[in-house]
Amino acid sequence: MLGLSLNVSTAFAGGDGPRIEPIKTGNIITVDPTTIVGDFFTSLRSQFATSNFSFEADSSSGPFGRGNILWFEGVGSLRFWNGSAWVNNTPAGESVRLVDAVNWDAWATFSSTGVTNPRGTIGDFDTSGNLHAHPLFSVRTASGGLGGSVGAYWISLKLLETTADNSSVVLAASSPLNIVFNRGLSAPAYASAVAAVPVPAAAWLFGSALAGVIGLGRRRSLVSKSDCAGSR
Repeated sequence: MLGLSLNVSTAFAGGDGPRIEPIKTGNIITVDPTTIVGDFFTSLRSQFATSNFSFEADSSSGPFGRGNILWFEGVGSLRFWNGSAWVNNTPAGESVRLVDAVNWDAWATFSSTGVTNPRGTIGDFDTSGNLHAHPLFSVRTASGGLGGSVGAYWISLKLLETTADNSSVVLAASSPLNIVFNRGLSAPAYASAVAAVPVPAAAWLFGSALAGVIGLGRRRSLVSKSDCAGSR
């Protein structure tokens, strides 16, 4: 059985949620860890959506261009944890949606068959080359409404940088990173799901990483007002 890797995020930004910190070197964007974990939060507003994941960059993150755009590009397909293995089909045709930060009427949809409309904006770098963004993720029923079976949902995406004037020319790009969402699993069950995500490194971290993942089961937060908008 696979252990929890050094490449599993257990850090939280400002007490809100997992922080994804892209680093640019030349035309390469790296993210460490390469697997990010977090909840679809149970709250009075929605238990099926979250904007607690934050993307953070500053001048120490490398030469991201002022005014440039950070994009996501969904890759692969949605995978679901069935209690013993990751599978390519969800119990009731669920999907995971990631909303474009600029055009809220556009989103990427991760399903068992692939990713539709895979590319969208995360945010733009300010005049100092800084970025702070909280994109909106949600799990959806087969009909597109908020909802989904209890379990863990795994998506993969790349990060891209372009200028604001020419989004067709990619200045820098990352390898795929993994995001594993918990939708109502117990902390031990979720930890088992995360532990089974393949990672490139051969080194394993059991103690603090396991404690961090189990701690996710105890963390709850109200999602933003936009998280419960059924059309998003």
